[in-house]
Amino acid sequence: SSGINAEYGVEVFRDTGTKAEKEGVPQNNRKNFCFNRDLQQEGGGSTAAESGRLFVRNLPYDCTDEELKEHFEKLGPISSLDLPRTKQNKTKGIAYVTYLFPEHAISATNTLTFKPFKGRLIHIIPSNKTEEEEEEEESFKS
Repeated sequence: SSGINAEYGVEVFRDTGTKAEKEGVPQNNRKNFCFNRDLQQEGGGSTAAESGRLFVRNLPYDCTDEELKEHFEKLGPISSLDLPRTKQNKTKGIAYVTYLFPEHAISATNTLTFKPFKGRLIHIIPSNKTEEEEEEEESFKS
């Protein structure tokens, strides 16, 4: 089972595997796996709270940039949207969305994750900044 706390963006997944059930492990002693969408991603990357950049997956292959932009702009202005395509010009089912204000990225993650978009439930997680974005940020600091 899983639960999503929209206020904090925390998901908890309980191990309900058959091995635990066969071994008679009580429900309360099974492992919980917690993921906080606002925490740093593996590899020491930035958070959505810092960069405003999101990785979106499970998109329909026939969606357009305009449809995706319209869907995400409901929660705030978007500074960039990247919808990778195959050589046949079909989308790969993923996208990178960067909000102008990082708090909108957090709101989008909490509001739109596991919600339908063109008949598919999309999944949104924070994305690392691109090298270009990191270089630009460094140039402002000096």
